[in-house]
Amino acid sequence: MSVYSNLYEILEVPVSAAEDEIKSAFRRLAKVFHPDKNKNTPGSDAQFIIIHNAYSVLTDPNKRKEYDTYLRTSSSMKSRKQKGPGKKAVLPGTVSGRDDYLDAVSCQFNFLLWDVEEILRQTGMIFWNREKLRHIDVNIWDKEYSGGSPGDYVLKILFFLDKWVLTPAGYKDHFLNTGIKSKADCKNYFYSIHTRTIDLLKNAVPGDLMKILPGSDIRLIDAIFEAQNHAIHYISFINQVLAGEIDFIPPFQHSNSCYE
Repeated sequence: MSVYSNLYEILEVPVSAAEDEIKSAFRRLAKVFHPDKNKNTPGSDAQFIIIHNAYSVLTDPNKRKEYDTYLRTSSSMKSRKQKGPGKKAVLPGTVSGRDDYLDAVSCQFNFLLWDVEEILRQTGMIFWNREKLRHIDVNIWDKEYSGGSPGDYVLKILFFLDKWVLTPAGYKDHFLNTGIKSKADCKNYFYSIHTRTIDLLKNAVPGDLMKILPGSDIRLIDAIFEAQNHAIHYISFINQVLAGEIDFIPPFQHSNSCYE
């Protein structure tokens, strides 16, 4: 996948697909991409996990509703829709010498970080046009929703990605040792996360994503999808808050208690 495919495209079903269609699509793809049918290579393991993650989200009514809200409110997804779909989602094969599953993971993170950056722009944390800034309610960054501000929830996204993906993968930054004491610190921390995430995904090779994280039974790819789903949850609710649609942001329900 040289262009990120959303979860529906990964399973090759329309957004309107019924649950039975989703289950049928998963069974069909599982027969092709199951590791047992592909000599249990790291690449086939990762490909199957990508499919299974899409299936687990879209067959859970609450998670699917949340994901659909993300597709509707995401700046990156809106832009992607305006430009038209990318290449058809096809898991096997390679693109420019890289395994497709690495491109799929890489592009997903690029879009999520784009969404975070857009939230920072909307709340006056990052801006390129001072005239536009005059029309931003700069206090919205500190307004509380369900016990936390948009800034707090953005930091949740960044902290989780740093703790469970970047640091275990060897891309640690010592920024956290000094703490985040200002909005400027948060902006700088975001750019640190962005740079390290790009470096991680650029340098990844087949098999890296299947490695067990030190001191746990969690694979790096498990933590990556948890970080992605965690980010999608908070981005979708922050976007609704900023649009004035809701006034609450519920906590993310982790798939494994080790993440809490």
